[in-house]
Amino acid sequence: MDHAHVLPIEIGKRLPISASRGIDDSRIRLPLNLIGAVFLWAVSAIAQDYHFDGTISKPVLENYLSRSISFTELLHDDLTQPRDAKGVDPRDNLRLILDTKAKFIGRSLMLWGHENNLAPFLKTAKPFAEALHQADPDIVLQAAEFEIVTTNVDTISIPERVLVEFGQAVSNRNFRYQDMLYANGHFANHWGNGSSVPDMSRLEARMWFFFLASSYIDVGIEGFHFGQVGLMDQHEVQPERHARPDRQPGHLGRELVRSDIFVGRLPADQHHRDQRQHHADGRDRTRPLPQRQADPDRDACDENRGQRRHHRDRPRPKRRVEPPDSERL
Repeated sequence: MDHAHVLPIEIGKRLPISASRGIDDSRIRLPLNLIGAVFLWAVSAIAQDYHFDGTISKPVLENYLSRSISFTELLHDDLTQPRDAKGVDPRDNLRLILDTKAKFIGRSLMLWGHENNLAPFLKTAKPFAEALHQADPDIVLQAAEFEIVTTNVDTISIPERVLVEFGQAVSNRNFRYQDMLYANGHFANHWGNGSSVPDMSRLEARMWFFFLASSYIDVGIEGFHFGQVGLMDQHEVQPERHARPDRQPGHLGRELVRSDIFVGRLPADQHHRDQRQHHADGRDRTRPLPQRQADPDRDACDENRGQRRHHRDRPRPKRRVEPPDSERL
């Protein structure tokens, strides 16, 4: 079919070519418009720029966001098996990502507790990520590190590289769950017995999150979601006190990891943008951010869509500010 006869078509208009041939176009008008729309979408997807190395430009970032999806635990599936635990062929999921031309895959690898599953998840994630990147090198896979640690971390050995990175004496020991928690018991057992919110001012907690992130990077992850960091940093200190050099493995081709977090129910970028606007307008930056206007339709959608995990709907305890732990860097 000549594409010139497809692209200009608009719903509700007659097709000159069909009219000239005496064809009743009332039955073919909509399908041709759909074909034209799909063709334009495909051309647009191919033409977009996804190249970055070390830094990422705003247009390239927006191109990724325009082709982003969430596919929780995608990389947990074993490509060597005909079916996963849910009865789905893992290669069908791989084909879905490639056929839809998705470029940023959110939460493709994650733990919510059950840290003893980390090793098998990493084992399946690496070949799955390699298969995706072989088919489309532009794909960025995101992992998640949430505001939770459980007693299962006591079963995981600390690699030598982690101890060296944090200036600790090399020894043969496991992570210590109790050393990751708030010293005053804040948020202890918050998610259930033996399942707590970690305190990021504790060295043990920082070593755990570093170990988790570097393990994800080693299997092909290039993006991170860090969950509700506000729960993990309830101290009256400046964010700069957290700063540590980022780990950059030699095989991380684009030398950039994209991260996002949640503050309350909004992405941190949204809070940062509002604060910048207050500053630009000359207003008091210490004032609380404006409240979102009520939107019954959106609120109803949020309540009914059923995609939010149970732990995100739990009532939040009143925030308490305490001095930082003495071992904070």
